Amino acid sequence: MLSSVRYYADFEVALFEETQKLYHDDSRNKLDAMEVPEYLKFVEKSLDEEEKRANSYLESSTVRPLLTVCEIKLIGDHLASIASRGLSSMMLDKRTDDLTRLYRLFSSYE
Repeated sequence: MLSSVRYYADFEVALFEETQKLYHDDSRNKLDAMEVPEYLKFVEKSLDEEEKRANSYLESSTVRPLLTVCEIKLIGDHLASIASRGLSSMMLDKRTDDLTRLYRLFSSYE
């Protein structure tokens, strides 16, 4: 498998760095352009797609660290902004689907 190749560790480092860059920029742009509930749907979809790609093409030992990078950039870097911009309105409007999504994403963030 690919992990037996000497260069896999270098590949992983580059993959994680490029993933950080991609989601750093993408998350800021999307959060600025979207309402919080839509952003949460974007995050959910992005994490799901990233996990599917990783499971299809990467060593299993790379999947969790890659998803952690994605979670940090999509959720962790924006916890306060997401909560301050969207939590109150979702609660007042009783948007249980959005609140459930928010809880699931926040609780999955390590």
